[in-house]
Amino acid sequence: MICGIGVDVIEIERVMKVVEKHSEKVIKRIFTQAELDYSYRFSNPFTHLAARFSAKEAFYKAMGFGVIRFAQIEVYNTENGKPEIRLHGETREQWKEIGSPKIHLSLSHNNLVAVATVVLENTD
Repeated sequence: MICGIGVDVIEIERVMKVVEKHSEKVIKRIFTQAELDYSYRFSNPFTHLAARFSAKEAFYKAMGFGVIRFAQIEVYNTENGKPEIRLHGETREQWKEIGSPKIHLSLSHNNLVAVATVVLENTD
């Protein structure tokens, strides 16, 4: 049974401006080191950072409550390239409180925008 759905879209240029404007300390409140390392492997890291930011927003919308700490929501790719979400800290505890639903994530982007959809599914 689906217990939450979240969708978010963001302009890649907006993420680029935030990253360029703010200090490394601020950026690390949004992205994990693994997300930064992954994204900066590409010629346009902002596309990948925007997709990850969008996924964090979509996850928060799917949860429908809680304190959002972006760096506690980590987007990574499995060996076959499928994007997944890994939770840390208080965000993980809030997710457990609602029964640890399965997290489905889809990401897409072009040169202008990135979009993410998160579906939370109770598997009981």
